[in-house]
Amino acid sequence: MITQTDTVIPSDRDDFVQEPIDQLVNNKKDLLYEQVGNIDFDVDFDFHLRGSGYNKMIDLANPILLLALRLKKVHRIEDVQGLYDRVKNEVTAITEEMKNLQYDSAVQLSFRYCLCTFIDEMVMSTEWGMHSIWAQRSLLAQFHNETWGGEKFYSILTRIMLEPEKYKELLEFIYLCLALGYRGQYARQATGVEKIQELITTLHDLLREQRGEVLKKPFKINLYKKDYSFKRSISLWKVSLVVFIILVVIYMFYSTSLDEISQSVINNIEFILK
Repeated sequence: MITQTDTVIPSDRDDFVQEPIDQLVNNKKDLLYEQVGNIDFDVDFDFHLRGSGYNKMIDLANPILLLALRLKKVHRIEDVQGLYDRVKNEVTAITEEMKNLQYDSAVQLSFRYCLCTFIDEMVMSTEWGMHSIWAQRSLLAQFHNETWGGEKFYSILTRIMLEPEKYKELLEFIYLCLALGYRGQYARQATGVEKIQELITTLHDLLREQRGEVLKKPFKINLYKKDYSFKRSISLWKVSLVVFIILVVIYMFYSTSLDEISQSVINNIEFILK
């Protein structure tokens, strides 16, 4: 059973990979999504987020990225082991599709590394995730034999930013991960959000140039919540002064209004007595 703040994890699609299904998934129960029966009837039926983008890498990752975001809102999962196994199978299936699309091996490894790191961070931000198999063996440990990818994620990004034309699709995928809330090594830094914001803006400008789109005016992307709390306390005497001024203004307004009304009544009485 899955308990969530808003909805349970839904799915409109019946499979995660298109062709050839039988080569990538041996057991329908291994698939992450529920309605797998239609695979036998329509092998081209696919999740609506797949096949509609110009970046095949993002196209492959979209469903599982959205799943990770929803898992972050889940309060409790009874069968974490089952969920872990299914997500692991999804990552394996995506890896196979990457091979079929003939991406460079280094790109494949970097993509999977960042994908696993993103999913792990979303899951480990939950109470149930920290006390589950994910804490014992994360996806990053499963596929790359590493336990912490918060720094290497940004090392990969720094490296591929040197050759944006060659790694354009991977840069766009990492940009998406950052936009969806990945923080990594910046999670516990006081200025972490600001640094990620700057990085997102830099990536945005770089990718626009690669796509042939240049903004005429500077553009700032605000993807993170701002802290609007007061940085310093306001003294009590200042608050009292403001309240006093407001009360004086209100008193003067009503006093003037009352004088006008009183004078009008007096005039009417004098008129009647005449």
